Amino acid sequence: MKKIMWLGLIPVFLMILGCEERRGRNYNTKQADSDLSAFVNEAAENSLTIAEASNLAKSHSANPDIKKFADTLFNHHTSLNEGLQNIASDTQVSYTDTISLNNQREVAVLSETDAKAFDTTYVNMMLKYHEQAVKLFTKAVNSKQPAIQSFAQKNVNAITAHLNTVRNMHASLK
Repeated sequence: MKKIMWLGLIPVFLMILGCEERRGRNYNTKQADSDLSAFVNEAAENSLTIAEASNLAKSHSANPDIKKFADTLFNHHTSLNEGLQNIASDTQVSYTDTISLNNQREVAVLSETDAKAFDTTYVNMMLKYHEQAVKLFTKAVNSKQPAIQSFAQKNVNAITAHLNTVRNMHASLK
């Protein structure tokens, strides 16, 4: 009887000994770089906000030029976000697929804006976010991270063109 009791306690002792190794193992072979992570998430936040606001503008704007431009922005920034997701996946960096509360509030305010003020509010918002994007991508062109540099070089001209178009729209709405 004593032997059976000791045999029953052996698995318990083995489990207790096995609990000594509490740290998980990191199987990632690539280290996430903070510059890469910061760029991916800042660019994603900016681009997601532009896409969401532009999606609203496609249905809320009374101006056909703004609707057309909003459609262009929505398509481009949706594609841009897919590229950022790919970079994040390839480099094992976390990717944010939601926008911050502040940006959500801005989009909510835009959605509640009456028809008369909508176009001006939307264009002002696009001006702000495209100025931020141009600064971010221009800085990223000189990055030491090849993934950032390549992505920024590929997209900085289109984002700058968007900014110039937004500036022209802003001037015409005054």
